[in-house]
Amino acid sequence: MQKINRRLPVYLILTVALSGCLTTNPTTTPGPPTMIPSSPVPTASATEVPQQSPRSLTLWVAPPFASDSESSAGALLTERLRSFEQLHPGLSIQVRVKSIDGPSGLLETLIAANAAAPALLPDAITFSTSSMEIAVSKNLVIGLDGVLPVPEDPDWYEFSLPAARVSGNFFGLPIASEVDILAYLSDLYTSPPRSWDDLLGEPRSFLFPAGDPLATFTLAQYLSLDGYLLNSDEDPTLNPAVLSEVLTFYNAALAAQILPYSVRQITSAEQSWSVLQDNGAASAVTPLTFYMLEHDSEKFSAVPLPTQGGNGVGLASTWSWAIVTQDAERIPIVAELLAWLSAPDFLGLWTHSLGMLPPTSASLAAWPEGDDAALASSLVTVTQPMPHSSLRLTIGPVLYDSVEAVIGGGEAPTTAAQAAAEALSNP
Repeated sequence: MQKINRRLPVYLILTVALSGCLTTNPTTTPGPPTMIPSSPVPTASATEVPQQSPRSLTLWVAPPFASDSESSAGALLTERLRSFEQLHPGLSIQVRVKSIDGPSGLLETLIAANAAAPALLPDAITFSTSSMEIAVSKNLVIGLDGVLPVPEDPDWYEFSLPAARVSGNFFGLPIASEVDILAYLSDLYTSPPRSWDDLLGEPRSFLFPAGDPLATFTLAQYLSLDGYLLNSDEDPTLNPAVLSEVLTFYNAALAAQILPYSVRQITSAEQSWSVLQDNGAASAVTPLTFYMLEHDSEKFSAVPLPTQGGNGVGLASTWSWAIVTQDAERIPIVAELLAWLSAPDFLGLWTHSLGMLPPTSASLAAWPEGDDAALASSLVTVTQPMPHSSLRLTIGPVLYDSVEAVIGGGEAPTTAAQAAAEALSNP
């Protein structure tokens, strides 16, 4: 491939870079329109769309939300978009897939296009919570008050609601949440391992990503014991007594030889799931998405992450739609499209195919009956929103150091926990 001449205008370089993205256009048969069951949103029928209405809309999405025929989730989205097009004759919807992060990621590409090639900006985009916050700070997305119904209890799950707001204002429409679970070999446990004692009581190996630099599993365990992350001055802090309980569990698992020292080399839930699939353990922390899309139901089962009391816990990382266009003539139909994609009958089937938790109870009710729906139903009652990214970046490495001190250094749990608390109080 020829290199782009450095003297080319930035606009042309961006045009080349942005044009090489995925667009899909299969046909389908539309179903009846269904809106979010809340206050009304701007709608338009085929006969109501004025002549000057947009003839094309562009969506930028992260790879999990690609509209293609290679996955059931992609096929569902493609069908849904085509049915919306048929409700609006002459309208074409382009879906372009961007990396989650990095120079070619959703946020960085949006920032670059906004500065050098505004004509190439999408109408709507999928964002993680942390990217949404940055996009709002740079005025790259619009507020949704008065544009879409505000997500509220009781239909919307509490773990999804924080993703809808930035500094108290409505900017995102939650789509789906990623969460970790415990997957296990069904024939090796006499009953589902829901608590620490359940794991310690079985002579079976258990894996979690102890090498995760943000210590996500340890954070979940700490929060399940009502551990706090901020002090009265809103500064990051840890309760050493609570953290010591978590580290004591790890120490006991090491002593019982159910937690191998090799967990220090596992840096992600994806890796521990891979080890479990290769029969390298009896149970392992696993991303819900990987489990639902890959597991053999005759071999594996799953429960929420085990906790001291056995109630389970989950930390949700939520994806949301945001509207980018500021064109007053485009906003109503973009809002209608996002409402169309958020209707429970579609969102339920889509999130099930994605292997992610839906943001509403009505969407979960649309999941096919079976083990997946039962697992999701148990998760939505114990899942919390993932703490703010800036807080995780501060506390995560400190938690990691405490885990490493106990598992890798043989330090007493109380000593490691106290050192972690002091590291935050005396940065």
